[in-house]
Amino acid sequence: MSPQMPGKQKTKPKRVVALIGTLDTKGKELRYIRDRIEGLGLGTFIVDSGIRGEAQALKPDIDRREVARAAGTGIEHLRELPRGEAVHIMIEGLKVCVLQAFREKRFHGVLSIGGLEGMTMGTAAMQVLPIGVPKLMVSPLASGEFQFGPFMGTKDILIMHSIIDILGVNPLSKVIFDNALRAMAGMVAEGEGEIDWGTKKLIAVTMMGNTTPGIMRAKPQLEKRGYDPIIFHASGSGGPAMESLMREGVFRAVLDYTPHEVTDYLAGGLCGNDPKRLDGALEAKIPQVIVPGGMDYIVQGPPGQIDPRYRGRPYYLHNPTTTLVRTSAEQMRAVGQFMAAKLNRAEAPVAVLLPLQGLSMYCHPGEPMHDPEADRELFRVLKEKAGPNVLVEEIDAHINDPQCADRAAELLLAFLDEPKK
Repeated sequence: MSPQMPGKQKTKPKRVVALIGTLDTKGKELRYIRDRIEGLGLGTFIVDSGIRGEAQALKPDIDRREVARAAGTGIEHLRELPRGEAVHIMIEGLKVCVLQAFREKRFHGVLSIGGLEGMTMGTAAMQVLPIGVPKLMVSPLASGEFQFGPFMGTKDILIMHSIIDILGVNPLSKVIFDNALRAMAGMVAEGEGEIDWGTKKLIAVTMMGNTTPGIMRAKPQLEKRGYDPIIFHASGSGGPAMESLMREGVFRAVLDYTPHEVTDYLAGGLCGNDPKRLDGALEAKIPQVIVPGGMDYIVQGPPGQIDPRYRGRPYYLHNPTTTLVRTSAEQMRAVGQFMAAKLNRAEAPVAVLLPLQGLSMYCHPGEPMHDPEADRELFRVLKEKAGPNVLVEEIDAHINDPQCADRAAELLLAFLDEPKK
């Protein structure tokens, strides 16, 4: 290769946006988006996720037949199946095709449009991509009380409300499409893309508003020792996202200061739907310190929507959409049993720190979460059921007191200082 001429800059490779959609019903709309993106100087990579009919208005780079083959079947067979079953199979093919194309560096970001079927398939494909890769879904389903957990998963997916259903290019849809494609173009052209975790000394940390003071105290102590704490909100998606990254080897340790999602999983709260919560650190074999923050309440909707089982219990109106309902002694025992059964499997160092003066912000005498007898049931079960590999330590402090946060950080740093066996 000849040497570069003085003053001549190396040409930057063209950035490419993948467009995913059902080309039998959304072909004209995707063609409009493609033309606009290419007019901005970017490339496009078209993936057809349709099942019925044939592609319209666009020739895909990956067609529906290739997607079906990647799922181990043929498109003709899928057309004979009930719609829901066919979509489920097509999703598996999309995941394979999209991830392979990304690994081959054929695109740098993903934009998808669609209704419920298109959104289900488009976001499923986005979920196989690394955090940091731009992902944008445009759909009329981004509204009302629709549950977004299945669409978001544990990835950084943007969902934009199309307002109207997606059929045709008209004055309203043009505005929506233009804003979406410009946003995607900006992210792809100017963003950093996939995260380079490198050799950073990262520690996973969980927090909610009820435990924020404790974490604000512990975080600087970890930073002084050269660690970079990454804080996850224990909202039902934060914990699973954290544990997904643990399995990828991102973190050296975890300060699980707010494993509240365990309570909501067992009690049917709004912030817990993952039976594998607490498994991530076990599978990654990294040290962990657990403080049972937020285990003393169940997250519910507005007071009028509280589960009938829990009406009449003490509660705290956190905001107009969220109510915190006090857990019972029986539920605290169940939480302790769940935690002990998990932690007893640990191969890396693990400690549980029990703040005897309370587990959340509103548990002081006279406040709704104040029920020391119920808390003691959690403490008792953990002390009785935890195996010899689990250090269980009590501290006569509230979870947000400096001495509790200090001790949690001290325990974790001691684990990190231990030589690996």
